[in-house]
Amino acid sequence: MQMYLVLIDYGRGRGMEAIVHPEDTRRQIVEQVRDVLASDDLSLVHVKEIDGNYIFDVTEEIVDEANADNPSLPPSPTERQAWAFDHRRDLEKHGV
Repeated sequence: MQMYLVLIDYGRGRGMEAIVHPEDTRRQIVEQVRDVLASDDLSLVHVKEIDGNYIFDVTEEIVDEANADNPSLPPSPTERQAWAFDHRRDLEKHGV
């Protein structure tokens, strides 16, 4: 039996929630992750795929699928930090 576990962080003092619905398809999980990514006060911790006796971390794959379906989503904090670092490095390289 294959199922997904989605762990969401609601922020300081509000805790975390693990969502496990064995009947949810991968497509439904991508939609849930898209909603979490679009929210300002929620944070995705990880997504695990449970297949029999094996557990796989599929967070990056699911996030990529969620972003591919909706390219208008704002960049993640990690992407913004990487862009800021690259911009700063480019400015230093050109002596600005």
